[in-house]
Amino acid sequence: KELFLETGEGINWDQESITCLRSCLMKPEHLDWIDSIWQTLDLVTTKVMHEV
Repeated sequence: KELFLETGEGINWDQESITCLRSCLMKPEHLDWIDSIWQTLDLVTTKVMHEV
């Protein structure tokens, strides 16, 4: 949470902790999925940010 507080974004915190999901794309076959993953991430991030 402290790292996000440093950004000064004015986030309205409803909990004291954050769950961070992380993935590593290391195998050559991951390249086949990166566009789909990025599109999905962009879509849901945009949706959430517009709800704020």
